Amino acid sequence: MRRAREERRTIEVRLGDGLELRAGVRKTSFSLKFVDRRTGRQERVNLGYYPALGLAEARRRAKEHQARIEDPQVHANPARERRDRASTPTFRQLAERRLVDGRLAQSTRDYYHWCLETYVHGAIGDLAACDVRTDDVIAVVDVVARKAPTTADRVQTAIASVFSWAVRERIVAANPARGIAKRAADVPRDRVPDDADLRLILRGIESAWEPTASADLRAILHLLLLTGARNSEVRLAERGDFRWQGHAGYPGPVWVVPGDRLRRGQRMRGRTKSGRDKVLPLSRQAASLFRRSIDAAGERERLFDVAERRSVSYAMTRACSRIGLVGDRAVTPHDFRRAVSTWLGDRGERPDAIEAIAGHAPKGVTRLHYNLSLLLPLVGNALQRWADHLDTLR
Repeated sequence: MRRAREERRTIEVRLGDGLELRAGVRKTSFSLKFVDRRTGRQERVNLGYYPALGLAEARRRAKEHQARIEDPQVHANPARERRDRASTPTFRQLAERRLVDGRLAQSTRDYYHWCLETYVHGAIGDLAACDVRTDDVIAVVDVVARKAPTTADRVQTAIASVFSWAVRERIVAANPARGIAKRAADVPRDRVPDDADLRLILRGIESAWEPTASADLRAILHLLLLTGARNSEVRLAERGDFRWQGHAGYPGPVWVVPGDRLRRGQRMRGRTKSGRDKVLPLSRQAASLFRRSIDAAGERERLFDVAERRSVSYAMTRACSRIGLVGDRAVTPHDFRRAVSTWLGDRGERPDAIEAIAGHAPKGVTRLHYNLSLLLPLVGNALQRWADHLDTLR
């Protein structure tokens, strides 16, 4: 080492079985020279630096590498593995790249971002993506499951989505989040708010039940009830979505929620779950509320300044607590869709009109490919009947 410093060059000392001591001007290290059994090329892998790494430990590490290199089932190349690891992004970087993919729906993107930032990045965000193992994912999921099993399953789904995308892009070889058992029981929810429940909810919305709730949140909840739309469809509504002078021969105001689009051969996700445009005639009450929301938005393209869907769910939870709808009687925003569909179904409304209100994809070859009617008069009349019924409950 003294000689290397004096001569200002690197001196290599062979210690046998490919192990070398490389003494340089500033530092000295142990390395292992070997031949890649697949390519026949000579490679070198650094084992560590002297004096932190002693000769005995260097020999032990060299033997471990040599065993993997010579194993015919593995034919490992530790030097290439290290290079690959250095070039592989961390899980956090991988997630950021996944979330900007235009094929991911905006509402899904927002929720995945929240799951990853809240529960995942602190544990595995700085690990190289190729080093994340199934046990790492299970450890993250189990921590969340202690308090919120359902959220734990959604966290696992967010992690799996990142890795599935990375496998498709050939950034990593496998998805360590696949095959992990669900933590929450999967029981379909069947809560249908009755008129007494709806009367309480309407009065609560109109009386500003939550002092900290914004006018936007109250408007969103009211519109969810009037239209039977999904949380994200209302929350992310934009002023350009509306056809106030009618649409496709229908004279009344219509709300068009954009579906998926093709851009340069890539599918860009819209704001509907089915991927198709959702064309919804508006009742007088819903149209009036949308117009007031557009005026309140000012120059903003998006009507409501509510970035995350959890804000709407949390507001509804607090509202139910204040008006006494707790426990099995608690109501979620998604229950409004069930209330609209059930009320119309009980009064003989056509199933295809109810499906159009719910935004479900048509069923059957004829409705999918031949009969492309939007059913606007039927849907418009049905939603107006529903809105008038809600007025009677005030």
